[in-house]
Amino acid sequence: MTTAELLNLIMQVATQTPIQAGGVMPTPALPDGATRVLSQLADIHLSPPVSWWPPAPGWWVLAFVALIALWFALQLLRKLKRSTHARRQLQQRRQALLSQLHTLQRQWQQQRNPVLSAAALSVFLRQLVVNHQPREQVAAMSDQQWLSFIQKNILSATLTDTGKLDKLLLSLPYQDPLGNLPEDSGINALIDEIFSHIARWIDRELA
Repeated sequence: MTTAELLNLIMQVATQTPIQAGGVMPTPALPDGATRVLSQLADIHLSPPVSWWPPAPGWWVLAFVALIALWFALQLLRKLKRSTHARRQLQQRRQALLSQLHTLQRQWQQQRNPVLSAAALSVFLRQLVVNHQPREQVAAMSDQQWLSFIQKNILSATLTDTGKLDKLLLSLPYQDPLGNLPEDSGINALIDEIFSHIARWIDRELA
């Protein structure tokens, strides 16, 4: 007997069973065949829950994309950190150079000794060249080559008296700072200009 036939049989029995007083329907008696079929019916079993492992292919793709994005983010963060560190070092060097230059400038304004200031400027300019050019290249420069490099790269062509630059940076530093030197307004003005040009160069190159 099929399930459909069994259901039809149950419906027929139910419709033929009279309702007792009080509206209570008695339990109908089922035929032997129906009872046997009902005993053979199994309980309804739900399908087992879906396991989270292994994940679907889409989750693998998403995980791979997330790892790639994380790698790029770490690289960018590392690059920004290096850039920030380099910028901080550059600013510290700039402040140190300007502080040293201002100290030399105050000494010049207080003493007005061109020999001492010329020697200090010569040493300071050589330090700038060494720090911004290969040391071997600087060591191989003659005095005139060094002077030309200074005038071209650090000092400006707008100096009022470039003819005295040779005397200021190559001759005066080796004279006696306590000796009686004739007053030379051109040299004094040139020293003032050189201080200004060096400060502008540091601000521009180490900004």
